[in-house]
Amino acid sequence: MEILKNKLERITEFWNDFVWEYKTIQNCILWNDEIKTNYYGDILSYFNETFDIIESTPERGDFQKSIFYSTGLLQIIYVHQDLTDELLTIFKVAKSTKKDKDPNREIRNELIGHPINKDQKSNELLSSIFWGRNLTTSNIHYIKYSKDNNFSGIEKSFAVSEIINTHKTFLNKYFDLILDKIRKISKSYIIKLKELENVILKDDFNLIVELTSIFFEHIFITDYLYKEEILKECYQRKDEHIRYRMVVENFKKDLLQMLVEKQEQINEICSESTLNKTSDTEIFQPKVKISFITSDKINNNKSFKKKDYHYEIQKLFVKHPIWGVSYFKEEFKDDVEILNELNNMETNIDNDLEYYSSFYYLKSLIKLKIEQPSQ
Repeated sequence: MEILKNKLERITEFWNDFVWEYKTIQNCILWNDEIKTNYYGDILSYFNETFDIIESTPERGDFQKSIFYSTGLLQIIYVHQDLTDELLTIFKVAKSTKKDKDPNREIRNELIGHPINKDQKSNELLSSIFWGRNLTTSNIHYIKYSKDNNFSGIEKSFAVSEIINTHKTFLNKYFDLILDKIRKISKSYIIKLKELENVILKDDFNLIVELTSIFFEHIFITDYLYKEEILKECYQRKDEHIRYRMVVENFKKDLLQMLVEKQEQINEICSESTLNKTSDTEIFQPKVKISFITSDKINNNKSFKKKDYHYEIQKLFVKHPIWGVSYFKEEFKDDVEILNELNNMETNIDNDLEYYSSFYYLKSLIKLKIEQPSQ
């Protein structure tokens, strides 16, 4: 079952990190208002909550307990088959065949779906089912009386282990078909990401932004400044001030890094070499060497800087009323360059372009000041 869990995790990772984020991927699957409700999450939850139940075969119980267990097992398998067809539909793969669903689906339908089966038009009895005396938690046994056999009883018996193995084979086959579809989609998508990488190297910034909006739009929600209109304006003003040039360079750097990371992630999701392996790697805790810094060492070390402003800078980012511009003005009242950026932020508190372009440049100035304090 661990292999099946691994496959479903790969499908889910692709769903969460690619289907949900990029329209180019959405165009390759069934994507509509129903899918956007993310009912895929409900499908995933059902699988995750029932996978372990299938393998947790109880000890041999009495007749009533065996009925309860067999009913639950067959119903879970039945729902799994339907949910698998839902996944296949979403990924535009042909639904599973009746041949692959049976005999498990037929057993479930006879025992649970239609134990008394009548013709819908004439109400004529077609068949009836009764649990057999040899029913146990390891063996499903029942007797079928059908019109086709002149209502002579026919005994049917199925080992639970075989039912479970048949179901695993079913899930493996169709999860693999979904993963094959994901590989095809990913192969095409990686080509587009490579094209975007090449454009970055050619340094046509407006084209970079336009292609990013088509193929890699998720980056636009990762930063206040990463919006098409802001990025293009910063590029136009890149020679006006370093703060605008930094926005452009940071975007290209972040974009390139994310492109590399996403391609690596796709390759990992699509990798067949680790797909059928279960993890048994022991996790070792790293050894930590602890040492104490005395006040003498601090005083004698001119490069040591107690205050790094990490907390305060976070508050400045969210425009905190206390740890805001006025606080930093007091802290760096003798630094003209830092004050210039703080003044620009103060004047443009509601202008994302000005406020955050100055913010990022300010961060670099403060970092430089901390790392290279005056002697």
